Amino acid sequence: MPTDLRDCDRLLYGWAVGAQPLNYPEHVGISLGKEGDPTVIFVQIHYDNPGLSPDFHDNSGVRFFYTPMLREYDAAVWEIGEAVTELQAIPANENLFKTFSFCYADCTREVLNEDIKIFFVFLHSHLAGRQMSLQHYRNGSLIDDMARDDNYDFNQQDTRVLRPERVFKPGDEFVLTCGYNTVGRDDITFGGLGTYDEMCLAYVFFYPKQANAGSCLSTPDVADVFTILNLGCVPGDDVCAYASLAQMDPVVLRDGLYNVANTANRNSYCRDPDFNPIPGVGLYKDFPAWFSVYDRIDDANDVCSSGTGTTMATGSSVSVIPAGLIVLLMFSLVTKLIILRQ
Repeated sequence: MPTDLRDCDRLLYGWAVGAQPLNYPEHVGISLGKEGDPTVIFVQIHYDNPGLSPDFHDNSGVRFFYTPMLREYDAAVWEIGEAVTELQAIPANENLFKTFSFCYADCTREVLNEDIKIFFVFLHSHLAGRQMSLQHYRNGSLIDDMARDDNYDFNQQDTRVLRPERVFKPGDEFVLTCGYNTVGRDDITFGGLGTYDEMCLAYVFFYPKQANAGSCLSTPDVADVFTILNLGCVPGDDVCAYASLAQMDPVVLRDGLYNVANTANRNSYCRDPDFNPIPGVGLYKDFPAWFSVYDRIDDANDVCSSGTGTTMATGSSVSVIPAGLIVLLMFSLVTKLIILRQ
């Protein structure tokens, strides 16, 4: 594999099941040909074929439309949400179990050199996902339910178009909430890459491009998880932890995982587009006292609205020919186009 492909780390675009072709606004585009722009674009497609059928054929791809007439602003994508690890744990047989991830003020203050405008949001979880919301906080107060889907469907994932565009300032914070239904599952559902694992991620499209805005993720702190669940293991000893979880009473386990999701302190991962930690941003964070699961701005984001709020994307400036379950477009310094995984 060429070295440039190994270095593909920056997200440029993502497509998942049900998404339509995507048109950028006329004043925004993806820069090509400048210093630091993509020189290689890597498309990664994930397929789900649990029956190992040999009869599936696919010719999926991605079609880009470009112009010599430069647009006013260069855009970029910022990954927000729960780091994909087994510290995200959802108990079995729950009608609606919520997890929360935070992008803290010290990260956005270090990453952003100026106010940005957010024009698209793409929400992504897996088969157990039923609700997702990306909320925008400033100085400890909710100012916007930026993207909310109370009827999330894995087979109907699409990009939310924000009208009007949202202003996000250095020091502002994101909260991403995901609700899951695990009725019929006998075991814990963990965060992971597989379709039957879970994710809780939002991809935020914004301008002007910021050199250090790659990802802003969090997880429950592992020491807090082990303490809250009373595992009796050394934090990080996965073998011991799994054995303890398997022997735990289901009600006690459910209550423990609820307390992890709602009270555990967090580890914050603030990274640049090459996945390097941003200097000056602390790893360990308290569960934010300013957050409440009941915070909500009613009717802020009706996806059927034709006015303010959000609507579903319908056009195609970056155009995906649907076929594979998930496409990842990546570029290496080269900027990366990560398409979504399933």
